[in-house]
Amino acid sequence: MTLQIDTYIAERYDLAASSKATVAKHLGYWAAWLDDRDLEAVGIADFEAWIEEKGWGNSMHTASLGFIQGYLKWAGMKEHPLLGHKVKRRKPAPGRALTKEEVFKLLAQCNVIEPGSGNFHGVSAQGIRDYAVLVFLWSTWCRATELCEVQLRRLNLKKQEVVFKVKGGAYETAILGPDARDVLEMWLMVRAEIARSTARGLFVSTVTGKDLTYPSLDRLIRRLGKAAGLKVVSAHDFRRGTVRQHVLEGGSDLEGMARGRWKSHSMYRHYVGSVSLEHLKQKQWIQRVDGGSGEMVNDQFTISSGRSTRM
Repeated sequence: MTLQIDTYIAERYDLAASSKATVAKHLGYWAAWLDDRDLEAVGIADFEAWIEEKGWGNSMHTASLGFIQGYLKWAGMKEHPLLGHKVKRRKPAPGRALTKEEVFKLLAQCNVIEPGSGNFHGVSAQGIRDYAVLVFLWSTWCRATELCEVQLRRLNLKKQEVVFKVKGGAYETAILGPDARDVLEMWLMVRAEIARSTARGLFVSTVTGKDLTYPSLDRLIRRLGKAAGLKVVSAHDFRRGTVRQHVLEGGSDLEGMARGRWKSHSMYRHYVGSVSLEHLKQKQWIQRVDGGSGEMVNDQFTISSGRSTRM
C-alpha cells in the first residue's frame, strides 16, 4: 500500500521544518516495510515484529508509534488497532557528558594556536567555523537543532546574547560568555566572505556557503571527536557536559534551568543524572576531626564556625 506521506507532511502546518523531516523519515521506514501489505490488516503484533526487526530502542519505538498513529488519524482510519496501542516510555540512562578536558581536545583539532587564546592566525575557514561551533555549544547550552536553526540576525554580540527558537515554537534568550563573543566576532568576518546571499543561519558550510544542516553538524562533531581520539561524540554531549560542569562548580538548580531553558525541574534532574559519583567526589568534603574541632577540610578551604580561609 502506498502511503501519502508527502501530502500528510504538507498539511501538518503545526510542525517546524526539522520536525517534518523527522516524521517523514519514520513514515518512510514504515512505508518501506509495508510494501504491498494491506495497511488496514496490519495489527499490533505486526508492528511489534517490525520494531524488533529494526532493533530499535524504546525512544525510536515510541516515536515511530506516535508518528504512525498521527498518519492513521489523518487518513481517517479511526478503527485501526494501532490507534489503541501504547508503548511504555522508559526513562533512558544518562548519556555521555563531555568534560572540559575533552572539549579542549576537540578544540585542538581545529588547528587554532593555543586553544582559548583567540589566536587564529593562519587557520582555515573550516577551522575557525569548527572552533566557533564548539565554543558556541559549550557557552550557550544549546541543542543541536537550535544551533542549526539560529539565524544571524538573532545574535547580539554587544549584549552577548543570542535568541533561539525552541521546542514549541517559542523564542528564548541565551547568554554568551566573553570568550564565545570573541570567537564569534572572528567567525562573522569569515562568514561574510563565504556565505551565500540566501543564507540566514549563524553557521554555514565552508564549502557551499549554505546554512549548516543537522547532518553536517553531526559529521563535524564526529570528525573532530575521531581526530581527538575520543569515542563517538555528539552535539548533545556538550549540553550534558555543561550541566555537569555547572553542578561541579556549585551552580544552583534555578540558574541551571534558566541557562538550559528547561521548563520543568524533572528534566533538569534528568540531565544532572549525567554527573556520576566519581564526578561528585571532586566536590566531596572530607570530615576530619582535629583536636575535637570537627573542621571540614578539602584541598583549598578549611571551614570552621561559618568562616572560610584559604589554606
